[in-house]
Amino acid sequence: MQILTLSLNQGENAGLRQELQKAIDKKLIKDIDPATIRETACVAANLWINLVLEGANIEEFGEYYAHWANEGKIRAKDAFITEKDQKAIARFYGYEMSRITTYEEFVKFISNGNNVRYGQLRYYDSGLENEHNVMLYSYNGGWYVSDVGKSMNHGMSWDELLKDPKSFRYFQILIKIKS
Repeated sequence: MQILTLSLNQGENAGLRQELQKAIDKKLIKDIDPATIRETACVAANLWINLVLEGANIEEFGEYYAHWANEGKIRAKDAFITEKDQKAIARFYGYEMSRITTYEEFVKFISNGNNVRYGQLRYYDSGLENEHNVMLYSYNGGWYVSDVGKSMNHGMSWDELLKDPKSFRYFQILIKIKS
């Protein structure tokens, strides 16, 4: 988990920007600014990470981004991606996306030992004065954060990151579609 999130870190000259530049260099996508996109790509990056962790047969991040931007599911100029388009992308790789939208349901879900190991948490980050997505992973009976963002939050407990329940927006997981 940490290797994946660090490889797509949103820092100024970090992994996410470099992965996007590779896609540009391969001429898979054009007319994008990796410096701008890297600041807003946490949803697209975390969806890719979640798919990788679940075992999806998926391309490298830059190729994935180019693919879905060229298909119109990710807005190329700023990485905006709707819930509907996230679901379509997940389905393409063989997964259903399920979203929990209340804090109480979220706490109950992660507390019940349901064999889910990974998920994506969206919350309001008062430091950024914006919403942000991070990966959560289950380890040794607890749930922890791994963040593609500029801050290094890997290994922090979810409730340490999400100090105020009012900051919670959603938690989503991927479920393999049975064939």
